[in-house]
Amino acid sequence: MQNDKSILVCKVPYNWYQVIKANFISNGSSYSNCWYTKMEEFNHDSDDNVTPAPGSMMLFVVEKDDRQYIVGGGYFFTHIELSADDCWYRYGVRAGYLSYDSFINRLKECHGSTTEKLSCYIATASFIFVRSQMVQIPEEFMFNLTNKRHFILDLDTPLGKYLYKVSNDRRLSIADFSASDHTWPGIYYKAVINKSYDRTSQYKTTLLSIYNRRCAVTGCSMVPALEVAHIKTMYDERYVDYDNGIILRADIHSLFSKGLMTFCYKGRNKIVVKLSNKMILENAPYSEFDGVELKLPEDRKFWPNKEYLQWHNTIRFENWLKYGEFSLIDSVPMHPKRDLV
Repeated sequence: MQNDKSILVCKVPYNWYQVIKANFISNGSSYSNCWYTKMEEFNHDSDDNVTPAPGSMMLFVVEKDDRQYIVGGGYFFTHIELSADDCWYRYGVRAGYLSYDSFINRLKECHGSTTEKLSCYIATASFIFVRSQMVQIPEEFMFNLTNKRHFILDLDTPLGKYLYKVSNDRRLSIADFSASDHTWPGIYYKAVINKSYDRTSQYKTTLLSIYNRRCAVTGCSMVPALEVAHIKTMYDERYVDYDNGIILRADIHSLFSKGLMTFCYKGRNKIVVKLSNKMILENAPYSEFDGVELKLPEDRKFWPNKEYLQWHNTIRFENWLKYGEFSLIDSVPMHPKRDLV
């Protein structure tokens, strides 16, 4: 059952928030998975089975030092049940833990089992607040979360209107309106794009010519569908070296940049496509590209740099299963009684 005039509020552990926050700051908005074990779901009433309509606001609440804080949110996408392994391999660190082992340890702490299904509430277009942006719930309106892990908040109530307004205002304050969906693209993207604005058009025009105006994977020659994919994100002028770029069809570019696909040298004279296992299992139309040899320029000096591809294989490929290039986790926990707002 769906309710399109509501907010889904999900209680999350502080450590979950820390991992999601760090991933958000570095890599930008993405999916976030608020998951619960059968034991955690057991105490919910039948009314809690109601979910908001897709696209409704979803908020993450943390309890700390007898206070409650809205630490971010997103837009409700779906509610699904997944095995522990499926949960991790689909969402990885976006399930709020740094590694598979820490994820499983948390599951067991919550009296869960690796053989049972987890109840997953998925948010998309996430927005995460740092400490100064957190929204403290007024003491007289604090939620009763003793046994519940999630609930529906009516948008027509004073608290619903307040939380929607203040959370949305703070979301907009960190949004990037140059992004197509007005989300935060991450510091890697921001650092790189500022270095390449002045050469973007010239770079794409030249690279299109180098690749004979066709996608290196599919061979598509429809120029409006072609884009420049940068292999390694850098923060200096090397970012626009031609051996750090490759022409790809828009959908292939998206898969490459999101880590669902990478390219690997096979010997000295061949570069081939490597797909994530997730792609092979879930996206049959693309499985045909696994192992396909890239269509490369005649001049080898324009071929993708081997070092850059190794970086992409290690860092970008299946990046949801990895925890970033550097840690943004707070080195110390929240200080007792500290006012975060």
